[in-house]
Amino acid sequence: RATASIESVLTALGGWLEEVELRRQATPFARAAILATGERLSAPIVAAGLVSRGHDSCVVDASRLFLASGSPLEADVDLAASEARVRAWWPTAPRTPVVTGFVAADREGRTLVLGRGGSDHSATLLAAALSAERVDIFSDTDGVLTADPRLEPQARTLSSLEVSTAVALARLGARVLHPPGHVGAEAID
Repeated sequence: RATASIESVLTALGGWLEEVELRRQATPFARAAILATGERLSAPIVAAGLVSRGHDSCVVDASRLFLASGSPLEADVDLAASEARVRAWWPTAPRTPVVTGFVAADREGRTLVLGRGGSDHSATLLAAALSAERVDIFSDTDGVLTADPRLEPQARTLSSLEVSTAVALARLGARVLHPPGHVGAEAID
């Protein structure tokens, strides 16, 4: 099953790459579809691993769940429509679905991506729609740091942070909260 899914994704990628070659440029929709390929390739591998260990699992492309609009490369999710889609899907979902992150679709079914932090955003949207008690997101850092660790090797993890400070940092471009541009105290409740 994973092999057929992977071959399908690679065939679609080949089509997008041919279009880019013919046009000699990548349209925003072509770029979004190409960028989504990583999620669409990794999900069948994860699902196959779960199935091989006895779990009821399959791949769910988030473009079936999340309706979005705007830039194909920084799409804005329609929260109400997406929540309705998730709630309609959930009763028929396998016990352990592997949902692609980062990916959505517009009303015409074209692939859009959610931009920086899109996979975390997808996870929180899915959890909110399902009234989940919590979301665990694994990162390469153990919390909010005093500086960007790539620029400052001595950066250390803060033991606490006021919400208003986190919001201010996010508005200034720090990768503290998501989504950028939509940060407010209500997004943190």
